[in-house]
Amino acid sequence: MVPTRTILIGSLLLLAGCASLTPPAQVAPDPAVAERVSQLSDGGACSAAIAGTLTARHITAGQIASIREGTPGGRHEHYEQNQAWVTLTGRGGHIVVQYTPLTCWIDTVYASDGATLPTAG
Repeated sequence: MVPTRTILIGSLLLLAGCASLTPPAQVAPDPAVAERVSQLSDGGACSAAIAGTLTARHITAGQIASIREGTPGGRHEHYEQNQAWVTLTGRGGHIVVQYTPLTCWIDTVYASDGATLPTAG
């Protein structure tokens, strides 16, 4: 059996590591980006948060070709992660914005399928 002290120390180290994580950059969304994301996501509840993340990455409304939303594994629970797969005009791959639908908390933004992720800032 593992001593309780070992479990406690391991848990504290794990929590300390998580405390240093920061969410992806997000700013107030550009109104044109917010409108485009809302339009392509059928007015999704988290479209403003997604638009703020894309705005922080200097992605303009004219660059957004399509958005496909879904949950990994196809389940649709309000507490599970959801993903917005953003296709940019004239570029291959996707920018993936992973978020929690209940709170619209953006967890991760990454490039997939050969896309490049513009820098934030």
